[in-house]
Amino acid sequence: MHTLFQDIRYGFRSLCHNPGFALVVVCILALGIGTNTAAFSLIHTVLIRPLPYKDPEQLVALFGKFRIPPEERGPLRLTPETPGVRGSFFNALRHQTGVFQHVARILEQDMNLTRIGQPERIRVASVSTSFFPLLGVRPALGRTFVSGDDRRGNHHIVITSYGFWRRRFGGDPTALGRAITLDREPYTVVGVMPQDFQFPLGTEMWTPLVLDTEPVGERFSLKVIARLQPGISKEQAQASLDVLLGQIQAQRPLQDRYEVGLRLLHDELVENSRLSLIVLLGAVTLVLLISCANVANLLLVRAAAREREIAIRATLGASRARVLRQLLTESVLLALLGGVLGLLVAVWSVNLLLAMLPGDVSSQIVGLRQAGLHLEVLGFATMISMLTGIVFGLAPAFVSSRWNLNELLKTGTGNPAGRSVVRNLLVVTELALALSLLIGAGLITKSLYRLQAVPLGFNPDNVITMELSLEDAPLSNSVQLAAAVRDLVQQIESVPGVESVGVGLFAPFTSIEMGSDVMIKGQSTPIYVDFETISPSYPQAMGIPLLRGRCFTWADRETTEPVVILNERAARQWFPGENPIGQQVRSVDSTDPLAHTVVGVVGDIRKAGFENEVKPRILQPWMQHPESQLFLAIRTTAQPALLGEAVQKRILAMNPDQSVFNVQTMEQRLRESVMPRRLIWFVLGTFSILSWVMAMVGTYGVMAYAVARQTREIGIRMALGAQPSTVIGLVLKRGLKLIGFGVIAGLIAASFMTRVLTHFLFQVSATDGVAFAGGALLLSTVALLACYIPARRASRVDPLVALRYE
Repeated sequence: MHTLFQDIRYGFRSLCHNPGFALVVVCILALGIGTNTAAFSLIHTVLIRPLPYKDPEQLVALFGKFRIPPEERGPLRLTPETPGVRGSFFNALRHQTGVFQHVARILEQDMNLTRIGQPERIRVASVSTSFFPLLGVRPALGRTFVSGDDRRGNHHIVITSYGFWRRRFGGDPTALGRAITLDREPYTVVGVMPQDFQFPLGTEMWTPLVLDTEPVGERFSLKVIARLQPGISKEQAQASLDVLLGQIQAQRPLQDRYEVGLRLLHDELVENSRLSLIVLLGAVTLVLLISCANVANLLLVRAAAREREIAIRATLGASRARVLRQLLTESVLLALLGGVLGLLVAVWSVNLLLAMLPGDVSSQIVGLRQAGLHLEVLGFATMISMLTGIVFGLAPAFVSSRWNLNELLKTGTGNPAGRSVVRNLLVVTELALALSLLIGAGLITKSLYRLQAVPLGFNPDNVITMELSLEDAPLSNSVQLAAAVRDLVQQIESVPGVESVGVGLFAPFTSIEMGSDVMIKGQSTPIYVDFETISPSYPQAMGIPLLRGRCFTWADRETTEPVVILNERAARQWFPGENPIGQQVRSVDSTDPLAHTVVGVVGDIRKAGFENEVKPRILQPWMQHPESQLFLAIRTTAQPALLGEAVQKRILAMNPDQSVFNVQTMEQRLRESVMPRRLIWFVLGTFSILSWVMAMVGTYGVMAYAVARQTREIGIRMALGAQPSTVIGLVLKRGLKLIGFGVIAGLIAASFMTRVLTHFLFQVSATDGVAFAGGALLLSTVALLACYIPARRASRVDPLVALRYE
């Protein structure tokens, strides 16, 4: 222990004698350690840390799966895997007490909050009374739901989130018992949940789920979570579900193509963010390895300058093990100093990432906002600092400790060949890792370019969008609802700067769609088609071209002939070589059996996002199919963001209780739709540039050191008549060898590493030749420039000075 303290004191004195060297090394390490600490903070918070509930390993989420091809699913439009189970199965599941302690259903919905300050659209979860006991959470104030609260007439009570309580009630404890209004129905606040509780993610209120609630029979699946009995494994629970489902299938043949599975609740919540965090971890790990290689090269250069010191210590009796330990101690000291500075880098990096994420995105990632320098993160930072110090210090220390004592005493050069091999190997490693990151960033960049080149079918410029619900308006029938929508459009159109106003049901680039089975002339079986309900000016507001026929008018009412407009894909697919105007489309839905006459054809738009193919789509007039949920697209003659507040004021002037939400420009919606790719692009781009710069510095350092060591040789060559171009060629030849090996190794590594990015690529292969060739060419060009600078300097060496060198 005494010798260890001696090594530490001597290491500090040695570093203080070379403050410039120590500062450079600490800064390089701080970048590598800091970014890794930041990544671990996010990964620990999201992927590793258990859910903040009682015995979280017993919590599972159930999901339904259909063994039905998409074209056979009919009007329900159910996906192969849904986040819950159907009502009939849930009712049977509640009695499986031998497998589950508790089972709870969750119905998430957006509701209008009024009669309490500014109207607001909030996320409300209607849950079974077993929901809170299942999770094992208690309220911060008041109570949770009890038996009987789920009976109709008793269910108008609400529990708020801690954030909502602070925001709308100012943290007032007397908020319990206060009355609020949700969708024109009175509710009483009976509890406030703790600050760290938010499940489902984004929820601000919880209400009891009434026992007889089953939206449209079996048409929808509600989310279901359960707590396993102690000692029951996930596999045993799955076997029990299979048996139960078999019993139901025997009684209900329609269920024979339906399966139910389960997964751990934690896995369910982090599924969408897992891959992005893995990519982040891979990128920062490569940066740390490059940092280690760079610092190792610097230590090798420094060790060469300390050879006489090492020779003296060896002469005085220091063993190789003693010298090795001293050099490793200095490396670990540098790493720990880098780790301390890296904590600041980690805090800054986490804050930057959270600031970049939109609020609605970050709120959907479990625990993300709680990321920070927790005790586990500090432990990781300490561990990785010490490990980094050993990794980057081991090779230089080992090479430097293998001296030839006679050579050290005669020439001061103990093991030049070993150091040269190690330095070259480290440069090749740096170049290979940097190229891997560079190629990954190139793939994502090309994907974003391809996304931006995809034709949208509409013009997003100068369009402000917002959503609202007329459920709070005193409207008794569809005629009044249609009239209210028309009046709303006219009021907004009167706002200065508004060019046109369109009303739709759902915003573009959302996963929500509605449709029905229809019969087309010449076909014997119905086909499923997506429907969109729009106002007459919707195509104009969205910039959708009218190709044939006419648009809807306000005269297309419920009492007039049913009409529709087709998109170009539907017209071309259903009526090839014919004029679609005047053709008829008949709905199979029994609630709307009338034939609809086609009156127009509009251009195709990418309603479901960039990646999804354009499908046949039917547009129907709002006045014939009025809805209370509205998506507004407002085309302006000025900057759209400036008119958002004026439009909201006009809406509130019509109805003070009307909530307006999701106010965004269309361009903002488009940017958010590619946000995951943009974040990966930002991460890979930032780290690839950082690693690129460090690799170039490492390459330059090795070549500059090599030239400095060969100054005498270069002087002799030039004294014997060698031309400057010859000297430059000799230096570049050595550099080209390193670059070549680095590029080959990097291409091989990238061919494996980039496969992780497949999920984020769009119309680009993970082994895209352009990205690989471009990355290799860019890295080689700049690396060659890093070699040329010391080569140029070598060609200007004065032979007389060089002959007196050393």
